[in-house]
Amino acid sequence: MDGDKAGAETYFIATCIYPGEPDDMRNQIGGRYVDTLEREDGAWRINQRLCVREWSCSQPIGADWLAGAGFIESQRGAADVSWERLGMSFSG
Repeated sequence: MDGDKAGAETYFIATCIYPGEPDDMRNQIGGRYVDTLEREDGAWRINQRLCVREWSCSQPIGADWLAGAGFIESQRGAADVSWERLGMSFSG
């Protein structure tokens, strides 16, 4: 960081599913953002961004080989097992 200018590097992993014929495809990518930032009116803003691909892979989506393997399926909100197990509650 130098006064009102700074840099940052942020790593990411993304999974994308593309419907298609005859098979749906799952694409995964790992990479990083290389950003330069500037402070404007007291707020930091990205001035320039580069997206660097470290790796990627694509494959057709077949049967879910983990189905029935004893995992608990994720749920959204209070229906998820973590709410009861961890004693969580919503305090809107």
